[in-house]
Amino acid sequence: MGNIYLTTRLDYSGQCLTEVPSEVFKFKNLRKLNLSNNNIELLPTELSKLSNLILLDVSHNKISDLRSKFFELQKLKTLIISKNKIKKIPKQIGRLSKLEKLFCSGNLIENLPIEIALLNKLRILNLSNNPIESFPDPILGLSNLDTLYINNLKLKSIPIQQIGQDLQRLKRIYCFNASFEADAQYEKYFELLQREKGNSYRLFKLLSSMKVEQTPIAVIKNDTEKKDNIFIYYSHNEEKYKNEIVSSIEGIRQTGLDISYWVDDKLHSGDDFLVTIKEKLNKASIAIIIVSRSFMASEFIQKIELPALLDAAAEKGTRFLIVVAQKCHFEDTPLGKYQTVKPNTPDNPLNSMTDPEQDLVYYNLIKDIKRKISEE
Repeated sequence: MGNIYLTTRLDYSGQCLTEVPSEVFKFKNLRKLNLSNNNIELLPTELSKLSNLILLDVSHNKISDLRSKFFELQKLKTLIISKNKIKKIPKQIGRLSKLEKLFCSGNLIENLPIEIALLNKLRILNLSNNPIESFPDPILGLSNLDTLYINNLKLKSIPIQQIGQDLQRLKRIYCFNASFEADAQYEKYFELLQREKGNSYRLFKLLSSMKVEQTPIAVIKNDTEKKDNIFIYYSHNEEKYKNEIVSSIEGIRQTGLDISYWVDDKLHSGDDFLVTIKEKLNKASIAIIIVSRSFMASEFIQKIELPALLDAAAEKGTRFLIVVAQKCHFEDTPLGKYQTVKPNTPDNPLNSMTDPEQDLVYYNLIKDIKRKISEE
């Protein structure tokens, strides 16, 4: 045993301990204590005597209760209580005014006390792998929080917009759910976050800036409405190609062919775009997708809109027609299995064609549309 006055760090990890060694309490200047990976069931009140402690790791033990006396460690900055059997965080945790990091994953915690919001220096909070069913509102009071782990909880929704507004310093949020249930009634945008491995902050920021309604993702069916046979999807940098396709469709409609189409410029103010896209795609038998580098580079398209489009298409068998505006590796995406409109290919995009060659693509596109409609 070292000098009790000079020793600032002790490591008792992985020693099959069933209790905290009594000699620990003699080290009055102890700053870091590691008791992880043991069989400790109870933290003694004497721990509160270690008034200089800034880091305490008691993870991977058998602790079920935390005594209120334990929270008199006023200098504590890092508390690691993960992988225990803790069911409740006592309200006294609010006393740890200097706490910056709290790791309590892998316990039996169902909620958090309101006093957690008093931890105004807390930067990192890990709640992963607990049976939490509702997002703990006190988290919204943690104004300095920059990292939040809520992986593998039992949540069906989170207040995305409110988190974005209240936690201005948040830079990392982990929502991946390995037990994700495809048929469960998750809030529609939270479902996207739960599919995202690693830090999903960029996707979270996109979602938090959107209109979010607490409704589950579902393909909306209404067979009594008139169908928009054709759904046109594109990046707005390819507006000119979209306009040519719309003109081609309008032209064939004038011959008496009973078809209609939908593009996102038909959205009305206040519409929830993701719900509307699902509604329109559910009615369509054909989806025309204009792919380009902008289409490929858009995180918004690739992580939000396109998955919704593909899911809805898989639900009802919508057939895709691909128009390639620029050279891009779209064949490496889930769209790669769908046909392009001849002679348009990834190596022969619209922007490298002459006007007559582009006209041939639009002509063949209409032929493909007529053939697919006749097959219905």
